[in-house]
Amino acid sequence: MFAARVEDGDEGIPPAPRGVPRFTVCFNIDADGILTEVERLAREAERYKLEDEENKKKVELRNSFEEYIKDMRNAICDKRPPVGKSKIDAAVNKASQWLDSNELGDLEEIRDQMQEFENVCRPIIKRMKWTRPLSLTCAQAVKQ
Repeated sequence: MFAARVEDGDEGIPPAPRGVPRFTVCFNIDADGILTEVERLAREAERYKLEDEENKKKVELRNSFEEYIKDMRNAICDKRPPVGKSKIDAAVNKASQWLDSNELGDLEEIRDQMQEFENVCRPIIKRMKWTRPLSLTCAQAVKQ
């Protein structure tokens, strides 16, 4: 895109005495070249906008799923043995393994896995009559 021209010979830059290097560098930049580059960047930004939005939704959903898994893991850390602990524990392990092995899973796959996980955990938590917020850590849940 930019061209440089050396004025002191066609064979390269001749050696200069020590401490006296001088170079004349000329850049030819026209307004059309700059505008063309800006327009190209704008087109690329627009083209990737939808992809970026999709990735943002995917990251937010994955984060929600991970938080929900953490909440369920904390729910089974209570002092008393909860009803359905083994089912929740198995669902937590399965969901965690799925997330770890599907970093590039699409939005629908993540939603499906989250729904499946919720279908296992929700009735059990409801039967436990869970009253405290599920975002507590195990240590906080045990203290209450």
